[in-house]
Amino acid sequence: MRGDWLIPIAALCLAGCHGGTQQSGVGASVPALSAGTHDLVLGGDSGASQGTAFIGDSGGGYIVLGSDSNAPASVVYKRGSAAQGWQRVPAAATAPQLQTRLDEVLPAAALPVLAGQYHTLIGDRLVSFTLDGAGVITSSGNDCMLSGQVQTGQPLASALRVSGQISACGGADGQYQGVLFADPDASNAAFRLVVDDGSAVRDFYVFSG
Repeated sequence: MRGDWLIPIAALCLAGCHGGTQQSGVGASVPALSAGTHDLVLGGDSGASQGTAFIGDSGGGYIVLGSDSNAPASVVYKRGSAAQGWQRVPAAATAPQLQTRLDEVLPAAALPVLAGQYHTLIGDRLVSFTLDGAGVITSSGNDCMLSGQVQTGQPLASALRVSGQISACGGADGQYQGVLFADPDASNAAFRLVVDDGSAVRDFYVFSG
């Protein structure tokens, strides 16, 4: 996984967009995963293979994958519960058939402390925002804004679900959903935020102050 030496670079380039044409009706076969947080290496997806899965008690989950352990997320798999199918973002032309090459269940980790002032980069634009104890995200400026809601009462293992909006940021604008979590390999970041708009994935490190 990422080491601390990557964080200054991540602040500049991790918030890249990895997108494709959204298609509906294309499911994915994902190996069974127990509730908890998993370090994963998967086969069967040519776009990404390594990352982290956050699986809730109901079987819902969000799987964050990159091309290697140091790469930003370029693909996510998500579902709301065990009764639903897995959706790949960006969508694939054919249903991926994933196979487990490594599945390490991680020890239970504390959820990130939310309330505070934060900043990140979206492309080359500095974004400042506040996050209150109820999980409300409020932009602190008028240029390139991030707002939304962290679902503090519905954790996915060591992650929290997030829904929000990016606005006045050019090509990044849109409605997003995803997860917020503490990245143990990024000690100088307050947390990591991986979100998608159904057709593109964005991956940010977020810093206090």
